[in-house]
Parts: sequence; structure tokens; C-alpha cells
Amino acid sequence: MPQNKTCYLLITYFTASNYQQECRDFLAWLASREGATIAARKLPLGYFPMINFSMQMDDPHVNEFLSYGHLNVSDSTDVRFVWPRFLELYEPMNRAVIQVINGETTPQQAADSMETAAAALRAKF
Repeated sequence: MPQNKTCYLLITYFTASNYQQECRDFLAWLASREGATIAARKLPLGYFPMINFSMQMDDPHVNEFLSYGHLNVSDSTDVRFVWPRFLELYEPMNRAVIQVINGETTPQQAADSMETAAAALRAKF
């Protein structure tokens, strides 16, 4: 994330739903300590909620990882890209994923484009 910028995450629901109150209740629970912790324990290892409190997981290695840089209690760190150098890969990766989803490119072409972007980044350092 660029310096002096604040990170916000927007969670929303379909406002024409017949279950608006249920949606609000679910999102409030998901953003709570209990909901975020349960979600973190159910997600594949390495995916953690971006939440404004620290959490304790069952695996001591996960807790050690989460303790580095206070990933869940700082708005200056994006947990997907812990190292600032990798932030430059986010946009090309996002574009490649969207192109694969839309059928505009093959997974192999997307992987090749990511390798090109990573090689360019490596060359800078």
C-alpha cells in the first residue's frame, strides 16, 4: 500500500434482497471477533481475515506468522502482500485472473504474463 494511504475494505449485500436484516446481522457477526476467528479457522491455511484485532489460532506457526508486522491490527499492511516489493505484482496478477475468468486468455498465458512481470520486478532489485 502506498505510504500515507488508508486501506478500507467494503463488505456489502444485495440491497433488493428480501433478507436485508439477516444480511446486516451476518455481516456484523462476520466482522466480530467471534465471526472473524471462526472464518479464519475454516479458511485454507494462509487466508486470514483483515480485521482490526489480533487473533489466536490453534497452530503456533500461524500465530507466529500473524505476529509479524501486526498484520491484523495495522491499516498499513495488506496481508496478501507482506513485502512492499510484491505490491507491484498485484495489478498484473489481478488483471491476469480477470482475463482468465472472462475467457480472454488461457491459464498458461496468464501464468506466462505473471512470470514476465515477476522477472521485470526481479531485475529492479
